[in-house]
Amino acid sequence: SKTQKKQLDLSTGQAEMEAFALQAFNAADAADRSGRADVAKTKFHLAGQLLDVCSQFHEGGELPPFLFEKAKQAKLRCVIIHKALAQGLPVPPPPELEPLAGEEAPGIVAPDAAQAFQAFQPPLPPPASTAAQGAPPSAASAPPQPPIYGSQPSSAPCVPMSQSSRSQIQKKVEYAASALDFGDVSGGRKFLLEALQMLDAR
Repeated sequence: SKTQKKQLDLSTGQAEMEAFALQAFNAADAADRSGRADVAKTKFHLAGQLLDVCSQFHEGGELPPFLFEKAKQAKLRCVIIHKALAQGLPVPPPPELEPLAGEEAPGIVAPDAAQAFQAFQPPLPPPASTAAQGAPPSAASAPPQPPIYGSQPSSAPCVPMSQSSRSQIQKKVEYAASALDFGDVSGGRKFLLEALQMLDAR
């Protein structure tokens, strides 16, 4: 057996391993997007482990950004699908595929946290085009103030929430927490917004 090991050509070992791991991820993603959640969960679990194995080929045991995002997405989707199936809830759809800068292969990328935070800021009201006639100069030059959410009492009557609606909203919040645990700011924001929309629509 030692003689056979010496005869093995391992010069392409890294490339073959990474290609195999990416192939496993693509198979999981295809199953996920075709609605086969149970198959996708198992394949995402395998893909996450295979991608983690690829870290041994890189300095410091850290995956490059392209493979790191793939591994993170595989683990996150595995957790989300598992929770949904275990609780008998619909599986949330997978995120859109976006190209990763500097890579030829398409990757699933979580946006920069600063950009995601800026996108989540409440909109500011447009500044007044002209100052009201006779108004003091300070009123015209004062910067617009952002709206304060939650400080104004709602005039709408309080409608009791059904147990089903409460459960669905709580699950959306749990999905958001799971996404943030994996550093997926975009996914966390998406699930939180869906929970808020369900609250507003009740």
